[in-house]
Amino acid sequence: MRKGYQPKTNACRNREGGLLTEKEDIVERWREHFDNLLNVGDDDLDVLPKYYNVEEQLEPPTLLEIKAVLKQLKTNKALGADAINFEMLKSGGPSLEDRLHHLIITIWNVERMPEEWNLANDLRLT
Repeated sequence: MRKGYQPKTNACRNREGGLLTEKEDIVERWREHFDNLLNVGDDDLDVLPKYYNVEEQLEPPTLLEIKAVLKQLKTNKALGADAINFEMLKSGGPSLEDRLHHLIITIWNVERMPEEWNLANDLRLT
């Protein structure tokens, strides 16, 4: 049975542009390529592209932002594992807002949330 034209996919080009088809030649060319790419001397470091942190640097949340979020919380929602409802948070006043802000800033700076915050109550309806 004839399959039609089947292009050869196990080939690559050498440094001069010539086609390499033998497995050993292809493997050697890839070794040479990555050796040149990854093993640079100190003099070559100046010509390498400089990469910058692409993560956007955000400012930590302000106290005003925390207050705005607290005002937007919906009431009459189910309690979480900590048994704190949104009504309690909304009625906590400036003292609670300051403490929440301090907690959130601490988490922001450490870049790690408490493990307990990953807990959830699953309710299965069967």
